[in-house]
Amino acid sequence: MPFTHMQEPVTQSFDATLDLFRDFWAGGNTGPLLSICNEPTYRQNPDPGQMLEMAVECLCEDAVTGENIVPTFNPDFGTVSIPAMWGGRRVPASKGGGIYIEPIARSVGDLEHLAAPVSFEESDFHLALSLYRKVCDRLESHEVYLRTPDLQGPMNTLGLLMEQTELLMALYDEPD
Repeated sequence: MPFTHMQEPVTQSFDATLDLFRDFWAGGNTGPLLSICNEPTYRQNPDPGQMLEMAVECLCEDAVTGENIVPTFNPDFGTVSIPAMWGGRRVPASKGGGIYIEPIARSVGDLEHLAAPVSFEESDFHLALSLYRKVCDRLESHEVYLRTPDLQGPMNTLGLLMEQTELLMALYDEPD
């Protein structure tokens, strides 16, 4: 079902902002271009349906402010998106905190027995794409940009998969 209660102002605002940026990058405007990026109010919401509703509402509110806000959907499920592919219980965000994951390895030896990661279809990344398509459908727009879920590097991912004190000790005791 399309989102309609602010559709026309939203569409006009998205178009105007995107035209402004296209003109700038094409060299049509040599002055500074100020872009505003508001924190998405729906970040790390564990309920995908609520995240969708809140994201659409947030994008619509941003669009009618008159600021240069590029319409972007930010499906952030926390720093656990990559390590969760190997398992571990997600711990919901506490007040003022972020989503956490219980480590699934207590030692280097435990890492050798990790199961293969879940398929793409079971990952936060697939969920992000699915929600993105729904946001675009609701806004009747294909010009909403997508940020990736929170990507982590190998050491941070390892630090979330393995109990961190044991990981730090292993860097000294078992550097290989």
